[in-house]
Order: sequence, then structure tokens, then C-alpha cells
Amino acid sequence: MLKSAKHLIRALKLSSFRFFLRVNRRVFGSSWERRTQHFLIKACGRNLTKIKRLAEASERVNDPMLAMKAWQRFIALYTEAASKKESRRLLLTAGRKLAICEIKLRLLLIKAGELNPNSLWQEKCSLKLSLDGKTKKVLNASVSQTRKEYLFDFWNSQFSFCSDNGREALRRGYVSVAVKALEQEKLDEACASIQPLLSFWPDAGSSISLHEKLLLNGLILSPDGDLAELKEWWTAFDLVKSEISENSLQRIVDQSGAGACRLLAVGRDVEADWLIERFARLQPDHQRILRAQAELAVSKKDWREAVDYWQLAAAVSNPITTKSRTHVAKNAKEMARRSQYAKNQLRNARIGLAQELRDNGRRRESDELINRVLEMLPDHRIMKNDPNLLNLLRTYVQDALNEDGALESRSSSAGTRRIAICLDVFKISEIHTHSRVVYAVSRNLLELDPNLEIHLIITNERLAVTTPALNSSFNPANIERMMDRAVNAMPEFIGKRFFQHVFRNSGLEGVVSTCKSIFEINPEVILYGGGHRGLFSNESRVIRHCLFDYFPTAFFYIQANNQVDEKTDLIIARGPHAIEGNIGNAIVRVQPYPTIDKSAQLDEVLIDPIKFDNKIIVSAIAGVRMDVHIQKMDRDEMKEMFSILDRVPGAVWHIIGASKPDLIAKTNPEISQRIYKGQIVLHPLLPFEEFTDLVSNASLFFHMPGLTGGSGGASVARRSGVPVVTFEHSDVSGRQPPETVFSDEELSKAVDLSFNLLSDLACWEETVNAQFAHTQWIRDTATSGFYDCIFETAERYLKRSSVRSSPQSPMLAEGL
Repeated sequence: MLKSAKHLIRALKLSSFRFFLRVNRRVFGSSWERRTQHFLIKACGRNLTKIKRLAEASERVNDPMLAMKAWQRFIALYTEAASKKESRRLLLTAGRKLAICEIKLRLLLIKAGELNPNSLWQEKCSLKLSLDGKTKKVLNASVSQTRKEYLFDFWNSQFSFCSDNGREALRRGYVSVAVKALEQEKLDEACASIQPLLSFWPDAGSSISLHEKLLLNGLILSPDGDLAELKEWWTAFDLVKSEISENSLQRIVDQSGAGACRLLAVGRDVEADWLIERFARLQPDHQRILRAQAELAVSKKDWREAVDYWQLAAAVSNPITTKSRTHVAKNAKEMARRSQYAKNQLRNARIGLAQELRDNGRRRESDELINRVLEMLPDHRIMKNDPNLLNLLRTYVQDALNEDGALESRSSSAGTRRIAICLDVFKISEIHTHSRVVYAVSRNLLELDPNLEIHLIITNERLAVTTPALNSSFNPANIERMMDRAVNAMPEFIGKRFFQHVFRNSGLEGVVSTCKSIFEINPEVILYGGGHRGLFSNESRVIRHCLFDYFPTAFFYIQANNQVDEKTDLIIARGPHAIEGNIGNAIVRVQPYPTIDKSAQLDEVLIDPIKFDNKIIVSAIAGVRMDVHIQKMDRDEMKEMFSILDRVPGAVWHIIGASKPDLIAKTNPEISQRIYKGQIVLHPLLPFEEFTDLVSNASLFFHMPGLTGGSGGASVARRSGVPVVTFEHSDVSGRQPPETVFSDEELSKAVDLSFNLLSDLACWEETVNAQFAHTQWIRDTATSGFYDCIFETAERYLKRSSVRSSPQSPMLAEGL
């Protein structure tokens, strides 16, 4: 083969190598040809003269593919000296040559039937160069101009000599060039390809469609473009539309609807309206046109019209029809996606219309729409995430409360300080720590203030609109189980100063009923726990928005990844991690939560050096978060984290909480190799006793960066005298001494501390003592600090509630 290749190089001067390639292609196939072309270019090395000679000779023997590769190589070498004037001149010359070769290759391959008109443009005909900005701009302009000129010249030189089949191939080639140029927004080149088509096939569907797309792109991309050319196009199209094939007509209507939507997106409402009006008359039930009409109505805030059009768009996009029998569309997946999109937009339009009707005093119509919106929600989280829907629900509930006289029924609590802790769902399980947090906070506050009364309110507001899949941990029907947990947690307070309310009302009136019950309880401050983003999130976000105008409102974290909004007076953050969301006028207080039972002081474990010798590292999280986290973790980050195992001989890392340990081991080389070496052990969720036994005998609890929960496992380690290393954005960080908490960017520092803890007994004992001291400090100060936050919440409410009068709060009247 080497001898044959050398023969090819020698044959260049005689222009005979193309015949040799053609013969061997029949024998060896096109892959051998590609290898030979690569060898020819490589054999020229960096000798520009040889490369140029190869490119020109390839053109002479009609081998545009080799010519293009050679010119690309020639340009690439010249870019190294592009700052020289002479080199730039030669560079532009080579660029023009390359442009010709690109177009020639494309058209000839299509003509020969060897190239699909809609593929390989980027693969075989691309100009990818690394140039300075000025040179690249000049070169691209030169190349584009050359392509335009060559398209006209090539058409004129070929068309009159082509047979009918040749002309059809030529037409397909120009259509292909136009399509790709439009995709790349090279409008001049697209125009150069479309004009010959319009000259010889003015009524062809592809010519008309491409011409319209060119005009639409020009209108969209040009800030000062006008409708004149598009109106001329419509006049011509209107004359021939009856002669165009159905497929071509559908393509034109489809891209017209899409073009109208793009015009709306860039604020060209007048142009979009003109386009929609023409094609709506032509095909009023086309899904693209219906979508464009709907989006135009939204831009005008004509909500009633938007509702009508989105409803039709959702219907015509349905992938299943039953005209004569059940029929599923071939592109059912895409149709279903479009239908769901239309339904989502229909929901938003109904919200807009409902708010408009309510503002105009037409409450009955508004209420009907609100219920229809709630009925079509596919996921209850949408209700908590949509500010427009929340605002609509708020006005509905507040109007109902006002009509029913709930606002006037409030009275002052004589001498009793009463607060409420409001949750959407209450998780009762051994894995989740949320119930333990709520009961611990309540117990400590009740012990601090003998005049305090706490009401735990479980709203189950998700059941007021949609019901997600439930399991035993979250099922609101487990009222007895919830009550048993409360009795076990604080038997001396239940029914006396601690009251637990579980509501299971349904529908919008169910939300109103729950709010009425809260007015009857009449708390002086309402604490809302948790966030709204998870499937089983804790926060009663709808209730909070409905009652914010009437009660002092505080937010406290049960999960670390909670997102807050402006409907709150005070945010009690237990750690220094970032507060997500828009807090409005709320203030943030970083305050450890009173979750430590003071009687637990007697149960502290003495420092045990045997645990240091075990060299056991533990990382744990509940749910499926461990699997997801490991899959998303950067490999370099993972490698650095597990380097602790290489630095500490004999160390074993136990990872607890994987739902599919075998799959993690199979798909993660970094972990699988260390499992094989015995350095890592993967566990599913373990029974609490088994988990406690493993963690309490570990040498280190390493809370991985990016894991927000996990405070329960870390607390087991802390109580057992095991050092904990963690990162800022997590539940764990608020309970740790500052020297053991790192930002996510400080992984190397966390790894170094972990190494010191596992190799230096003095450092290990010092950290355990620091954790005990920090826990003692929280035990001594957290309850009073948390109580101060509640008092401050009541103060801030009085400052913002000048519009509405409220009964005097004993909490404010009597102070602390």
C-alpha cells in the first residue's frame, strides 16, 4: 500500500491518480479511498507548495473531496502566520478556493446520488478554522461571497446541458444547499441558491416554501425589516396554492405558524398578526396556526381568546383519534409532547382569565375557572411553584373568609402565648427526622415558657387539589399513628399545652375550611416548616400565602434545599448556607434550632480511642439521593474525595443509602475498583439499630459535598463521639463547629482535615471535644434564641399590618 501511495504522489503531475483511485475504490471500497487521501495530504507535510499543487491537481482531475481537504490543510497552515499581509492575501485566495470546492462537492455528490440532500453538510463541507477576529471576519465574508457567485455560475454552466434527471438532481442539490444555509442563518447564500429555483420552478412547493422561510428569517433577524417582500410572496403564492401538493402545502403552513411564533418572541406582533390572519383562513385547524393564534392572544393579554385557541391546539395535537376507530398517530410521542405543552399554556391562560374576571367583579366565572385549573394539574408541585396561581388562590380564600366573617371572629388570647407550627405533610418513619425535629423544638419551647401553647397543624393542602402517590410514611390517613408519635414524644404536654390537628378537607372549600380552623385556634405567630419543591415537601405554601395578611409569619428549615419567597416576616435559618429564593422584606436570622433534649446530656459518650483505630469512614443519606448524587458527582471530585483511602492505610469507606448498590458498582469505575480492593462497601438503607451500630463505631462521618439532608445520621455520629466533616449547604452544617464545615469549593481542605483526623489521635480527640462543646452551646442557647426569633416575627408583623387591625398579642403586650 505504501508503494501504491508513493506512486499516487508521483502521478499528480500527470493527473492520473484519479483513475487509480477509481479503480481501487471498486476493489477496496470508499474507506480505502479516504485513507489514501489522508496519506496523500500527510505525505506533503507542511510544504505549502506541495499542498497547493495537490489541491489544484485534485480540482483538475475532478476530485473535489480531496481538493477540499487539501485546501483546508493549506488554510490551516497559513493561519499560523495570518498576521503577515502576504499570508492574509494567500489565505483569502485559499478560502475562496475552499468555498468553491465545498459547493462543488455538495452539488456533484447529490447529482451522483451519493449524498442525501439533508445530511453531511457539516461533516464533509465545513470551514472550521482558528483565526484572530479580524482575519476570520474578512475570510468568512470572502468565502460567503465566493459561494454566492459560484452558485450562480455553476447553475448557469450546468443547467442547459443537463438531462431531465440531471436537472432534478441539480434542483435537489440547490434545495439542500438552501436548507442548510437557512439553518445556519446564512441568508445571502440561501438567497443565491433559492433564486435559480424560483426562476425555473416558480410554482414548485419546495421553491415557494424555501423562499418564504428566507423572507421570514430576514424579517425576524433584521430589526428594520418590513412586510413588503413577504406580501409580494403571498400574492404569488395565493395564485398557485391550489396547484401545490398537499405535503408542500402542509410544510408551508407549518413553517408559517412557527415563523409567526418566532416573530412574536422578538416583539414583531404586527407582522405575526398579518401572517397568522392569512394562514388561519387557509387552514384554521392547523396546530401550528392555532398555537400562533394562542400566543398572539397571550401577547395581547386577551385571555379569553387565548383559552379558546390553546384548548383547540391541545385537541388537534392529541395523538389518539376516534373518527371511525381508535387510531394512534405515527409520531405519537411528538404529538403528545405538543398536546401537553398546549395544556400547560391553557392552564396559564385560564389563570390569567380567572384573575381578570375576578378583578372585574365576575367572581362566579372566576371561581369556575380556578376549579378547572386545579382539576387539570398533573402535579401538585405546580400549585406551589406558580406565583400567579398562588395569588389567585389567595384572593379566592380571602374573599371566602371575609364573607364568612372569619376575620371578625378573632379575639385576644387572655394571658396565653399561642403559636402554631404549620406543615403540609408530616413524615412518620424511622428514616426521616422531620417529626423528631418538630417535637424536639416544641418540647424545648414549652419547657422555656410555662405560658406558651403550641398547636401543630397538618394541613394536607396537596389533597385540596391533587393527590400524589402515597406510602406509609406520608399517608394523611395515619392520624392514629401521628397521635401515637406525639404522645410518645411529649406525654406530659399533649392535650394540655401541645395540640395536634390533622385536616383532610378536599377542594378549594377545603382550603377555606382549614384556614377557618386556624382562625379559631388564633395563633399569635405561625411557623411554616420545610419547603415546597419536593414531591413530599413539608411546607403549607398555599395556606401561608392565604394567611400572610392576617398572621405573623416565620419560615424555618426542615430540609436544607428549601426555597423561600417574600410572603414571610422572618426566616430562621439554622446554618450559614445560602438562602434560596426572593425574600422580599423578610429578614434572615441564623439560629441553631432547639432540637437537643436537655436530658440527653447524661447520655454523652466518652471519647473512645478504639474508634480512631477502626479506620472506618461512613457517608449516609436516605431516599434515592445517594444514587443520584454519585451519578452526578464529577469524576475528578470523586477521585479527590476517595484519595483519603490511599492516604490512610487500612481505611474502609461505608456508603449507606444506595437503592441499587450493584448498579452503582457496575457503572462507576472509581467505586468498583475500590470495592474490589476492599476499600469501599456499598449498603442499601439499613435498619436503624444496624445503622446506629455501624456509625457509632466509625472513625469519621464524612458528609459528601452536594448532599443537603443527612442530619439524622450525622447526629448519631456526633452523639457517639465520632468526628464529622461536612459542607456548608447541608442540614449537618448548622450543628457543627465552624472548623469542620467547608464550602463546596474547599474539597481539598476537607480531605486534608479527614486525613489528619484518621492519622492523628490528638486531632481526632480535639475535634470530638469541639463537637461536644458546640452541642452544649446549642443546648444552652438555642431555645431562647429561637424564642427571640418568634417574638421578633410578631414585632415585624405589627409594622406591616397597619392596613389591617389585629388583636393585641399577649406575646408583645407582656414581652418575654
